[in-house]
Amino acid sequence: MQNSEIADEYAQHFETLGKHTDLRVWTAYPGPQLLKQKEDIYFGADVVIATPKRLNELLNIEGFNSASVKTLVLDASNQLLKVGNIAFTQRISDSIPLKQRVSLSTENKGSTDAYMDRFAFPFSVEEY
Repeated sequence: MQNSEIADEYAQHFETLGKHTDLRVWTAYPGPQLLKQKEDIYFGADVVIATPKRLNELLNIEGFNSASVKTLVLDASNQLLKVGNIAFTQRISDSIPLKQRVSLSTENKGSTDAYMDRFAFPFSVEEY
């Protein structure tokens, strides 16, 4: 997730989809207090929508159990895999056991393929 506006938009979509369920959706991005976000997420989250930087901060303070993650989705992965974010993105991936990984990108300049080759097994590309 690149920024708070996109994270909030995705959260609204999940909340609409889970309206008649007990789906727990939380966002995590710079701005709101880190410890408040940690408390919300740590005590129960089905979906966490976060920027790479804030997710790394949560990892640093054990704000969530990374072993319980079932699917890691990188939206706008072509942006997340640029030089400024690659370390954050890679650390997140390294912290989560090999589970399902999904990468969404509107353009592919090779960095997405390289990331998926290294961290996602088996690898397949779906054009849409």
